[in-house]
Amino acid sequence: MSVPLLFDTSVWIDFLNRKDTPQARLLEAYIEADDGVLLTPTILQEILQVFSIG
Repeated sequence: MSVPLLFDTSVWIDFLNRKDTPQARLLEAYIEADDGVLLTPTILQEILQVFSIG
């Protein structure tokens, strides 16, 4: 089991937009392995704002 990680909003946006960055690949690996991914209310709000604007 890996140590839970907190991923910045920019990493989530890259991941959701399927950009191939090392950080997005690490986030995907954590999700696929069902490892701990931390999310703060602020990051969630920023992610949702991107989708409500676009």
